[in-house]
Amino acid sequence: TYETILNTMLETRINDFGMEDVHSEITKQVPVVHNTLPTNIVILKPGDSPNCNENIHTACEMYRDDLSRGDRLYISTVMLKIKAAQSERDHLSMLLVEYIDDIVASQNAHVIKSCKDSLWSLVAKLSSAFGEPNPATHYLFRNAPEISENGIKNILSFY
Repeated sequence: TYETILNTMLETRINDFGMEDVHSEITKQVPVVHNTLPTNIVILKPGDSPNCNENIHTACEMYRDDLSRGDRLYISTVMLKIKAAQSERDHLSMLLVEYIDDIVASQNAHVIKSCKDSLWSLVAKLSSAFGEPNPATHYLFRNAPEISENGIKNILSFY
């Protein structure tokens, strides 16, 4: 379970891990739903940051022939999916920062335990929300215009 992962990290690594490490360990436990082959990425030389629109577009153009379809609409769709995934990760990071209410990571064991408790409280509330017949009506999402029926269906399809 996730709690076991966090407890193990606290016991073995004490103060030597951050949210990225926790995320990495948790994602190792999540089964892959889609039966797709892993990506094969070869970086020949370092370049610009891949996270801006122009660089994503350039990368898609560069590897257009490697994609199963080479038309512009497909490239645009791939670009939008990449941007959406990056945006979801950014939003989740912001959610954790806002919920834990501490932008600066502290090395204090008490603070780590407090952050862990806050994170598990959030997990419990989200589990409760997504366990309802219509998660969009849960109090956590009442004033969140970004939450849509389609988005909730996508989230539930992964779990």
